[in-house]
Amino acid sequence: MLKKIIVTSLICLFAIFGANADTLRENHVINITRLEEKLKTSSLNEKPLIYNQLAREYLGVSDEKSLRYARNSLNLSVISDNRAEEAHAYYIIGLAYYNLDDFDKAGMNFETALTLEYNNNNPERLSDIFLHLGEVYEQKRNYDSALAYFQKSIETEQKSGNPNRLGNRYKELGDVYYKSGNLKTSLEYYFTALELEEKEDSIENIADLHNYIGIVMLDLGNYEKALEHYLTSLKMMEQLGNKQGQARSLNNIGIVYYDWGNKEKALEYYQKSMLIEEELNNERGLSGSLNNIGIIYADWGQHDLAIDFYSKSLDISKKYGDKIGIAQTMNNIGESYFGMGKHDKALENLLISLEAEKQLGNLPGTAVSYNTVGDIYFKLNKPDLALKYSDSSMAIADSLGLTAVKLSNFKLLSNIYAATGNNKKAFDYLGLYTQLKDTIYNRDFLDQMTKIQMKYEIDKKEQEKDVLIREFKEREKIIKKQKIYVFIIFFSLIVIIFIVFYDKRLKQKANLGLKMLNNRMYTQKNELSQTLTLLGQSEEKYRKLVKNSPTGILYMNTSGKILEVNDKMLEILGSPGEEKTKQINCLQFGPLKEAGLVDDILKCIETGELVYNEKPYTTKWKKKIEVRYFITPIKDKEQKITNLILNVEDITLRKDAETALIRSEMKYKNLIENSLQGIFVLQNNRLTFANNRMTGLTQYTVEELENSRIAWYDLFVHPDDREKARLMGESEIHEKLSEEIRFVRKNGTIRWIQILASPFDYEGKMSQIIVAMDISGHKESESILVESEKKLKEANATKDKFFSIIAHDLRNPFNAIIGFSNLLISSYETMDEQERKNIIKNISEASERTYKLLQNLLEWARTQTANLEFHPKMLDACVVVNEIIAELKPHADNKKITLISEIPFNTQVKSDENMLKTIIRNLISNGIKFTHPGGKVSVISGKKDHDTMICIEDNGVGIDEKDKNRLFNPDFQLRKAGTAGEAGTGLGLVLCKEFVKKSGGTIWAESGAIKGSRFCFTISGEE
Repeated sequence: MLKKIIVTSLICLFAIFGANADTLRENHVINITRLEEKLKTSSLNEKPLIYNQLAREYLGVSDEKSLRYARNSLNLSVISDNRAEEAHAYYIIGLAYYNLDDFDKAGMNFETALTLEYNNNNPERLSDIFLHLGEVYEQKRNYDSALAYFQKSIETEQKSGNPNRLGNRYKELGDVYYKSGNLKTSLEYYFTALELEEKEDSIENIADLHNYIGIVMLDLGNYEKALEHYLTSLKMMEQLGNKQGQARSLNNIGIVYYDWGNKEKALEYYQKSMLIEEELNNERGLSGSLNNIGIIYADWGQHDLAIDFYSKSLDISKKYGDKIGIAQTMNNIGESYFGMGKHDKALENLLISLEAEKQLGNLPGTAVSYNTVGDIYFKLNKPDLALKYSDSSMAIADSLGLTAVKLSNFKLLSNIYAATGNNKKAFDYLGLYTQLKDTIYNRDFLDQMTKIQMKYEIDKKEQEKDVLIREFKEREKIIKKQKIYVFIIFFSLIVIIFIVFYDKRLKQKANLGLKMLNNRMYTQKNELSQTLTLLGQSEEKYRKLVKNSPTGILYMNTSGKILEVNDKMLEILGSPGEEKTKQINCLQFGPLKEAGLVDDILKCIETGELVYNEKPYTTKWKKKIEVRYFITPIKDKEQKITNLILNVEDITLRKDAETALIRSEMKYKNLIENSLQGIFVLQNNRLTFANNRMTGLTQYTVEELENSRIAWYDLFVHPDDREKARLMGESEIHEKLSEEIRFVRKNGTIRWIQILASPFDYEGKMSQIIVAMDISGHKESESILVESEKKLKEANATKDKFFSIIAHDLRNPFNAIIGFSNLLISSYETMDEQERKNIIKNISEASERTYKLLQNLLEWARTQTANLEFHPKMLDACVVVNEIIAELKPHADNKKITLISEIPFNTQVKSDENMLKTIIRNLISNGIKFTHPGGKVSVISGKKDHDTMICIEDNGVGIDEKDKNRLFNPDFQLRKAGTAGEAGTGLGLVLCKEFVKKSGGTIWAESGAIKGSRFCFTISGEE
């Protein structure tokens, strides 16, 4: 989530302007006193000028007094017809109203001053009025008009041949383009202004421009350039002794480190900036530092402390009417409320901040607000609203090139689409996020940032070195003077010795002794000098090692008094400086007590053994860190502990990284393990990773899958699909592949799976990540749909067949019945008895045949509509066949055909009795129909697999081979007449097939054209 960092110089324009507005500087007091005294004795014509001068002195100090003096000047100028001072008065009134934020009145007075100045031939004043009119329109966000007036100011300066003020004009153009969102054009004008100011050698303006350029570079995501320009600005401000400029640069450097991710370094710079702002009593600048420090604590989860800093910042912004500062701070307060679980208050503050940014026309701030609100809605499980706000943020960030905002939006959009199940878009945005992040934060970037910081530190050290060298030279001069004094004294002593000790012999002895003494002293001096040099070199070496050590080092005695401490330890302790820190007693220092370090120090003193530990520690700035420390005892010759060395290392980043890594791993592990799709990874067609869902898809445990030594397609892929699966696992095409294959589960069941494969680098090897989705339900639905379509076609064919039979086959028998009946009625009297009997016989046969046709038709229709009841039971096939033979024997006898059953008694079959009788009746009737008189029809039985087989054989006319395969098709009717001219219904065999199928068996025909026919069917013989 993006927090709003207050960047000084451009965003908080008022942080610079009027930094000392509440107090009159000494030179102002002197000038005002002088002018007021002069006013008392001045003439009427002189007063307009003096009033205007007084008004200028009060500008930015007491703008109300400035207005009063300027109006006095205006009134007198009109009376005395002094057009120059009249124009000047209008100009000063415009400046005063501008300082009072009344931009409409400021603009009106500037316009009047402009009209008057056109006639006064004062190009410098004219240029200034153009400049201030541009600033008025800039404040009113009428950027086109602002640009036009700034251009006129530039043209006026160029015509007057006064290049030393052009830099300021080009800088104003840069400001306008920045505020209107055209960052690249803004940067061009800042560099133009910088070039002009460097020609004029205007150090303060150059320093300011480096700061402005740093702000734009930061927005464009060029962090190393931003840091480079901020450090350049800081260095110049330090040379100038400009505390306000130093505070501004320190704050902005902190922002770079924050965006870089080094929050500890950022806090260090924010705190330095804050201390300077407090020293200067500059509340407006202090507001920015307080806000930015609050952001650090919010990121560390200390939201109560963060809101305390935000609230102080907000109070200052409200006091000075800083609308941008108010909007940004309310955004940050909203985020902290959300972190505390106060969602309603969070959204209230964030939406207020968003509306304020929109009204102010602050596009970068609006983009951040949209992103923040979107992130909040996402965390509240409202993805639609989150997407809406993120898209709005993205549109602005794209148009302005706001890299940090785009980065945050890519991450948010990836999370939104992942939550809504749109995995493709989620992966796409995750890729964009990773690509942009790698572009910004690559290793070259980190190296460059470090080099820039080191260059600044080295330059600073060089400056300090120069100061030390100058001090050393001064001391050397003093030492030389002291040596001269010593030499004079020494020489005086020698003279006295010569006067007192006049005896030559004694003098010789004295000289000899003195020479020996001098030699001995010279030798001792050289030895001492060498020893001191070596000691100094050794001390300097170890001093540098200790001072620049990456770990904190503190040397103390057993009473807790600090003897020595290095810079890193000061940084970790959060202490202000070495001298103040040495006043701390380690055994009484609250933070050390709370962290438990005091107990370990006492333990080390008591046991005399090295102590190692890792613990959380809270600095005086309330910053919470993790430290690792060693406490080493120093013992004297008697092994008594005299001192202790405390080595402390800040391991917060490492701990945070470990925690973040664990959270990241857990997050993605949970996502993968709880995915509704199976996910596994292949390397050389061997499965190296599988999620829990794969257990459901294959019934193999994750361990069995990952530890299998065989290829994945041999483990659980259907044999018919293995080649396709193998090729997918070996594919080197850098694109996603999709296939449908079958998994054979451990229990032998088969599932249809949709496979999506994508190549990627896994643990340094080319691999395939596979997403497996169970589509068996979809396949079953397809199968049901196909079967339903087939049944629908069959039903339509049945319907057509049904109506065809009704239309054709029933018509002929009824025509015969009707015809013979009409003949009998009309000619009954003229017919003899035999003719009547023949007609009645024909009517009877036609009626019987029609009845059988209708019966078969109805039974067949019932099988097609699934309304035919099926009641299977165990039956003796021998008994059933004998009953049918007895029923059909009269018909067979008429054709002199023998019916024989060879089925053994108690041949048990399981079937519906009526269906079994219908099957056998139809097949025997067909045998009688197509057998010549004197022939034979036999019924036999046997075994086929586990079923009973019943066959009806005849030695009749047989069936053509081409007709045999179509006998049981309802669309094909064999209308072949029997050997005695018998007609058939065409439905008997079709009905037999349906009943056999219902009983769970099969039916077929075996026949030759000259050897008769054989119809067989199977039926279950088991209970």
